[in-house]
Amino acid sequence: MARTLNNLGIVSLRRSQYSEAEAIYRRVLAIQQLRFGSEHFEVARAYNNLAKAYFGEGRYGEAESLYVRALALQEKTLGSAHPDEAATLSNYAELLNKTRRKGEARKLISRARQIDSLYRRDTTMRNTVSFQDLQK
Repeated sequence: MARTLNNLGIVSLRRSQYSEAEAIYRRVLAIQQLRFGSEHFEVARAYNNLAKAYFGEGRYGEAESLYVRALALQEKTLGSAHPDEAATLSNYAELLNKTRRKGEARKLISRARQIDSLYRRDTTMRNTVSFQDLQK
C-alpha cells in the first residue's frame, strides 16, 4: 500500500499538486513508521518525499528539517555513500539554492555527485541544481 501511495505522491508532485502530495506522503510516513519503526531507511525515504512536498508549497523551514532528519537516518541505516543519500542531498541542495545558500548547496551537490559516481549514475540528469546555477 505504501508503494502505491508513494507513486500517487510522485504524480501529485509532477502536477504541482503539493498539498495533495503532502497528504499522501504523510500517510506513507505513518505506514512506514508503523511497519518498520522510526529507525528505518524507508522512513528516511518518506521524510525526503514529504520534504519535497513542503518545498513545493514554499514551506522551506519544514522541508529543511525533514531533509536533515532523512540524511541522518540514511547514514545511520544505510551507511554513507548510498544512492538514497545522493537523492536527498540533491533535493536539499535545491532548497538551499532557492533560499540563497549557494555555498552550502555546492557542498551537497559535490557530495551527491561523488556518491553517484560510485554507482556510475548519470548525475547530469539527476541533480536538479547544477554548479552553474550556484555560480549565478
